Amino acid sequence: MAAQALPNDEPLSLASLSISPNTGEENQAEDTVVENSESPREEESASPSSPNESDGTEKETQHGNTPEQHNEPDPVTTGKPSPAPPKYSMYPDLHDLVKERLGDDLEYSFRDHDTGTGIKNEHDTAIMGCFLCYRHGPTCRRWYSNRIAVTIREYEDDSYNVRVYHQLCLSCWRPARPTIEGDDKLLYADRVAYHLKKWNNIHAEQPKRNVEPNGQHKKKLCQGCINGHCKIKSNN
Repeated sequence: MAAQALPNDEPLSLASLSISPNTGEENQAEDTVVENSESPREEESASPSSPNESDGTEKETQHGNTPEQHNEPDPVTTGKPSPAPPKYSMYPDLHDLVKERLGDDLEYSFRDHDTGTGIKNEHDTAIMGCFLCYRHGPTCRRWYSNRIAVTIREYEDDSYNVRVYHQLCLSCWRPARPTIEGDDKLLYADRVAYHLKKWNNIHAEQPKRNVEPNGQHKKKLCQGCINGHCKIKSNN
């Protein structure tokens, strides 16, 4: 008996997906910035000629991964689950700027071993910086944020550290780590020194920066919001 031919399956059609571009983060909150009429920094695509822009001059350590591993394509599945991407980074090389602002009043060391043991004080606040994602090539996405969530921790042994939370790239939905340069380094140091002094009952002026809001804060893209460490109010 001759074999009966089976009918061919009809091809499936996939609906195209579109994602509206991110508009950046809104600038508001405690120990925040003062608005002025300066133009906001525009979101721009990363140029192929600037792959090193995502590497800050400061040393960066990450929870659960390294900077080099973080923005690389996912490895081929080998049967073992891939490690979760890091949610935040730490910047120990900015400790010298913090020491300058503490002066002779206080002496602290930076604890690069991140732990929840022995915490004396903890505070959530925000800094500013630039994000650069290369996961989908050199033109994946680049954006500046006026609201990068951070958590400052003081420990019983006169040490401290600062978690700087990542933000998700709207193109590939993977976390990107911020680059902190220029005046953004100074804001980081001012915020940290202010709270260390405050916890030791030493008077200090609340740090401020003149910036222009650069869009509505996106909670779904902020690792600080996702992990309960961003104090900004937004429904997005």
